[in-house]
Amino acid sequence: MKFSIRRINEWLILVMIVVLVPIAFGFVQNNWDLLPNEINYLFNIHPTTVITGLATVDAINIFSGETVAGFSVTWRTASIYFNVILYLMLGPFLFFKGFKKAKSDPNRAKPWYWYIGCAICIGSLMVVPKEINHMRVLQNTEAGAEKNRQRDMMRVELAEVGFAAAEYEIIEDGINESFKIEYLDLQDLKYDHSVESIQSDTLLVISVSNPEQPELGHVMEVRPHSESVLRIRN
Repeated sequence: MKFSIRRINEWLILVMIVVLVPIAFGFVQNNWDLLPNEINYLFNIHPTTVITGLATVDAINIFSGETVAGFSVTWRTASIYFNVILYLMLGPFLFFKGFKKAKSDPNRAKPWYWYIGCAICIGSLMVVPKEINHMRVLQNTEAGAEKNRQRDMMRVELAEVGFAAAEYEIIEDGINESFKIEYLDLQDLKYDHSVESIQSDTLLVISVSNPEQPELGHVMEVRPHSESVLRIRN
């Protein structure tokens, strides 16, 4: 067989492995279900989907104020380490070993493990950009969940301060230009509250802020003698 034809055949075989093997595997799993579904995790070219899924659950728990479960050793999480070994170590090793074997062969014929190693390396090329994107999504999901949780907690606390201010106006001595949030004698406030403006006893504007996250903040209008006592505006 001529050199060029043999090389074309080698690459055709490689293309068949890369394309047809996953298709055949999926067809067998979907139609005959010969292997458990968990076997898919052992050949997951995007292993951080497992991390992203678990992190999403943690983000929901953070948003709900519940305890974060974190990561534990399970079949799915253990498969991440297998994927790292498969795509970043075993694949390149078989590819390089097969390449050296072919160089020492008079006909430059590739051994069977070269095809496997090369196919794994091609799969690993798809892993890197996807995993970078997944990690960004993971970080943004966690940061976004925590920021939304902080916003909700700030709204709740601002509402407590607003109701207390309305009660102070009605029951106590009333609100005047010298009024301060400290007059409400509220304990355990987690955020900073301040009076933005006072318009007699009909409108009090207060705000809440978080020194650790200056970009977060809300403003509330307090109308003690109106049917709509509180109104939040960002």
